Amino acid sequence: MNKPKISETIVVEGKTDVTKILNLFDVKIITTNGSECSLETLSMIKQAHESSGVILFLDPDYVGEQIRKKITSYIPNLKQAFIEKNDIKLGSKKIGIAEATDSAIINALKHVVTFTNENTSLSQNEYNKLNLDSKVKRLKLCQHYKISYCNNKQLFKRLNMMNLTYSDLIKVINNENIK
Repeated sequence: MNKPKISETIVVEGKTDVTKILNLFDVKIITTNGSECSLETLSMIKQAHESSGVILFLDPDYVGEQIRKKITSYIPNLKQAFIEKNDIKLGSKKIGIAEATDSAIINALKHVVTFTNENTSLSQNEYNKLNLDSKVKRLKLCQHYKISYCNNKQLFKRLNMMNLTYSDLIKVINNENIK
């Protein structure tokens, strides 16, 4: 079977994630060894980012988000892929890349997003006008943009990092019935 090739290096947490992704794609992978993510690993990720690009693809849990924050504070403007907790196979005790369905992994890597720290495309006032005051509304918006669920403060930051404007978001909110 000819697997699709991904030119960027994918960063995952552990060995089971590597096995899962290599079954689906021809790609280089770096593991963080869970929450360890040493300075040596960060240097490897930075080197890969400078040569071929990097996609962060971490578990949708607390530890995964902590690793994501650590890496992006060391190397900003990375591409990122996300799965959601409901992408995990039924009956699985863990919530991670290795436990996700093949289709969820393929879909996540088709919808990679790039966050940049330089954008302020959306003001706090505009964001407040969107009335994303409930978890359900934020979840629907996160699902539309294929990013992991986050709280109000983090969502505001991510939408800006994705360079989305108020008019972009209003269109989505109206089309997706996020009210």
